[in-house]
Amino acid sequence: MKKLQLRVSKIYRWLWDSPTESPLSNISAARWVGALSATGSAVGLLITISLDTPSLFVIDYVANALFLFAGLLILIRAPQMTLTGTNAALACGTLIVSLQIATGYGKDPSLLAVLFYVWIVLLAFSFFSTLDALGHLALIILLYSAALIFGDKPASPLGDWLLTISTLIVTSVSAGYLNFSIKKLSITDAMTGILNRKGWEFATSREVSRVHRSSEMLLVGLMDLNEFKSINDTLGHDEGDHILIQTAEAIQKSIRAIDIAARWGGDEFAILAIVDSKDQAEQIIERLIKEVEKVTKLRCGAVLSAGRQSMHSMIEVADQALYRAKLDKNTKWILTDLSGKVNEL
Repeated sequence: MKKLQLRVSKIYRWLWDSPTESPLSNISAARWVGALSATGSAVGLLITISLDTPSLFVIDYVANALFLFAGLLILIRAPQMTLTGTNAALACGTLIVSLQIATGYGKDPSLLAVLFYVWIVLLAFSFFSTLDALGHLALIILLYSAALIFGDKPASPLGDWLLTISTLIVTSVSAGYLNFSIKKLSITDAMTGILNRKGWEFATSREVSRVHRSSEMLLVGLMDLNEFKSINDTLGHDEGDHILIQTAEAIQKSIRAIDIAARWGGDEFAILAIVDSKDQAEQIIERLIKEVEKVTKLRCGAVLSAGRQSMHSMIEVADQALYRAKLDKNTKWILTDLSGKVNEL
């Protein structure tokens, strides 16, 4: 029972944490949508040709031919495709499949619906944000329901609907959770469990964009553990790893849930916090230093920015502040803005 609860909680966390998570590569998404469109349309044309073709099947011929051309065009122009365009192309695929079902695509539309719809949900939950993928799933449910209600009805429409929708939901949850887990592994530091550098870049890009549209300020800090090399040399790497893990836990404990922490590399860590004032920024740094010093000593260099500066420029200034803090044994941290004004303790 506890294992089941743990699994359900992980799925819930995926649904809660990643609704607006952007795809790692929109180019890859566009290429897969193009490949799916071209392949699905080609298969659709072959099936249509092989069946007895009533007059309504002319719609299928035209739709599949146009979508085959569109799929090939998307493949060629994948680097220029926007996320909106890629989403629209996949939605058109759903519309064409639903149209084929509505016009009597075979004697058992549920089987064909599952086959083509499963392609779509697998691609959506693999390459799109969870919110976009859920939108595609909802569109499939809506159009498939309309196809069964207003189109040629199979022998058991309710049974077909339940079979198709349940299959799609299970496929969506499985593919979405697996993809989310893989993404989490790729952006998480294996030792400490917090974000790695790639995860930092991924997470902070959204915060920078959000702050640029508001009156809030960004606090970016870099931290370096004192004499960490000597700890590894004298106490061993196992003890050094243990200190890194404890340091990450202390950082997570000291910052707010909305703040971001990452292992920058080696014995360096980074934090990002959205603050309203310089006083609040100083309080966050002091709380962090106090918590981490229960484990080990460290130095911190931080920058406070209220403008439209890039993360790269803020990291550079924070790194310079960290370097100055390490030169003075009596200085634990330095907070500076991009103009060079310094407050240190």
